[in-house]
Amino acid sequence: LARSRAETGTDFQLYRVPLRGLDAVEVGGAFTDADLRSVKHLRVTVSGARSQRLRLARMRLVGSRWIKRGGDGILAGLGGDTLLSGGRLEVSSISRVTEGEGYASPPGVLEELVDPTSAFAGQGIEFNEKALGLVFEGVPAGGRAEVYHRFPQRPRNFLAYRQARLWVVTRTGNFGPDRPNAFFLKIGTDAENFYLYRSRLSAPAGPAGVTPGDWLPELVVDFQEWFELRQRAEEALNLSPPGPGDPPVTLWSADSAYAVVLKDRGRAPDLAHVRELSLGVLNEGDAPLQGEIWIDELRLGRPVRDAGVASSLEAVLDGAGVLSSRVTWTSRGALFRQLRDEATYQTDQSLSMTSTLRLERWAPAELGIELPLTLAVGRTSQDPTILLNSDVRAD
Repeated sequence: LARSRAETGTDFQLYRVPLRGLDAVEVGGAFTDADLRSVKHLRVTVSGARSQRLRLARMRLVGSRWIKRGGDGILAGLGGDTLLSGGRLEVSSISRVTEGEGYASPPGVLEELVDPTSAFAGQGIEFNEKALGLVFEGVPAGGRAEVYHRFPQRPRNFLAYRQARLWVVTRTGNFGPDRPNAFFLKIGTDAENFYLYRSRLSAPAGPAGVTPGDWLPELVVDFQEWFELRQRAEEALNLSPPGPGDPPVTLWSADSAYAVVLKDRGRAPDLAHVRELSLGVLNEGDAPLQGEIWIDELRLGRPVRDAGVASSLEAVLDGAGVLSSRVTWTSRGALFRQLRDEATYQTDQSLSMTSTLRLERWAPAELGIELPLTLAVGRTSQDPTILLNSDVRAD
């Protein structure tokens, strides 16, 4: 029982049935991932000694798309997938439905929180703003708790933006500006090739719950810092190429908030081809770490507003039916894009010219012949745009 009638303020009670984890009841044996992917039917059985009406509402599957790195989520060091024993990490969705009055959205987030007393009001549409919750225990010194989300179909392009923004609040744990533990965000290719941002968090919110002010300040990640670190990492690799078995190249910014970790140059982090996002906490202290943090509104900000130009010019000449010419010139700039498209970063130009001369005009009309002479010329060009600190010109 997640919330009673008194907590929902209605005749309904909220029940949560765990399908996976330590609290799950697996009737008939353990459920494997293959079993969960092959579900075809859902059966609800009700038994009891009394005869009464039972109403079910909003039955649905809930959970998180974020996956624990390495299966358990407790790992060693800054990168890689080396698991550590003894710790525990749980991922969940946090909202007013799960926490009641103990949850408040970050400031400025526009939403309508679910009010069970008005579930059927208006047009029957409900909004339940949610955050991602990470609960961790026994994270060893020098270890980390990490979850990730991978883009399976195709990589994502973040180059159209200059920032990533998100809200993070500490619910419990040894966090604070003077504490050795930190939150981190990774954007990259895999567990050993990524950009990293880390930040100290504020002290835990009060026991009464989280207020909008507890989310402050908002975390802002500046992509330009990563571009500069990537350039330095490439220079370091050119000067001292790593050998087999060497650790990844790791470079930090002056304030130790930004880093680039590069293991394989062929899989180097690239904001034009982002394969996965990672979130978690680093234990940089001497004692095991436990606690809970909430993450909300991870999004891109400061879109690139560089102007892109597309143009077309056409000229037609008609010489009294004897000579006709048509010239067409089109150009699409490297930064030009439609609303839903991405910039190609390549300037495409084309020029075509067609002229027709009616030679039969100089022949006797009684011959009744048509003798057009046509000349067609076409040229195309493509000029790629080198992106600062992203591409390297090869001469």
